[in-house]
Amino acid sequence: MGNHSHTITKIELECLLDRSRNTITKSGHERVENVEIVRRLGQYISPASDGRIQVMAMDTYNVFEADVLPDVMSELKQGSNLTFVEFKDKKIVLEARD
Repeated sequence: MGNHSHTITKIELECLLDRSRNTITKSGHERVENVEIVRRLGQYISPASDGRIQVMAMDTYNVFEADVLPDVMSELKQGSNLTFVEFKDKKIVLEARD
């Protein structure tokens, strides 16, 4: 409960990219943007330009380019399995699975 008996919502957020945590407070009538984040499995096909790689989704066999976190890039080898997320028309590799 906030001042004058208004409801307050406290939201704890964890960043997918660097695992940092943040807390925000919203009043009960404020709207929050809905974001769909899809976590999927893929396979590293080949390097692309500017720190990006080509990834094949294991469920659809579609090939596309994805951004890679700098610390994950050193762990990847061609043909290795990985985990990536899709949100807001972006694809980001989060971890190597092998």
